[in-house]
Amino acid sequence: MVEGWQNRLFEYIESKRNQPFDWAVNSCMDFVNGASVAMTGFGFVDDLIFKHRNALGAQRFFLVKMAGGTDPLALIDARASRIETPRRGAIIARKSDGQCTGYSLGVVVSRKAAFVGVAGLEFILPQSTDNVWSLW
Repeated sequence: MVEGWQNRLFEYIESKRNQPFDWAVNSCMDFVNGASVAMTGFGFVDDLIFKHRNALGAQRFFLVKMAGGTDPLALIDARASRIETPRRGAIIARKSDGQCTGYSLGVVVSRKAAFVGVAGLEFILPQSTDNVWSLW
């Protein structure tokens, strides 16, 4: 983590607060990668960032990246360590029928996690069924 990472994460979250979900510029993968840059100085999924125009394009891209695998979360497992308890700065995945991979990605910012929604960020309490990773 870079010095002042908590302030940098706060500033990043504020900059994204009112930016709606958009496949081309503000998908959940873009969002968590930007949070990673704010906290660590590098994007942990830079190779997974591809500007899609829609869900179908994103789904095709991730199917190729998964190389025949069936678990899209394995792409994150290869880059970060799973943890049991959500903590500030952790990456979080929640089952979501509306997303191309079946999951929405977010970042734990306090007791709540921030996810990109149709009108901007949505702050939601983590659930026991969520998957959580630490970048450090």
